[in-house]
Amino acid sequence: MERGAARWRGGFVLALLEHALKTSMKGVIGIVEAFRLMPKIMGTNVSRIWVGEPFSPTGVTIYPRLRFVDFYRIAQDPDERIMREYLHIGATMTFPKLGVVSDRFRVERALDEAVADARRAVVVATVAGELERRVVRSEA
Repeated sequence: MERGAARWRGGFVLALLEHALKTSMKGVIGIVEAFRLMPKIMGTNVSRIWVGEPFSPTGVTIYPRLRFVDFYRIAQDPDERIMREYLHIGATMTFPKLGVVSDRFRVERALDEAVADARRAVVVATVAGELERRVVRSEA
């Protein structure tokens, strides 16, 4: 058996099929959502569950791994015990990502400061240019 042929077994093929199936399903559900064909369940548009959020390079999305019981609980009002469990899971998933959130916040703050500095420089240059024009007109 050739070494290259071994790479085309199981894992690759299944991953390829899974990706193709998910992409196809998201496309169909996206069309269903665009034409608002999905019925509302208990007054809620549930198509967002499958379509998901669009990618945003400015945000960090942290979500826990879904368990089978979560699909059962999705349409129920959580009690205090379940809410504590969700909060604990959220904290557990968030803690390792705090470095990423902190880095993005620092970059965002630096960009905001750079934009504010550039705007101030444009205002100063505009005011200085206007003053120069007035001085030249008054001397002439």
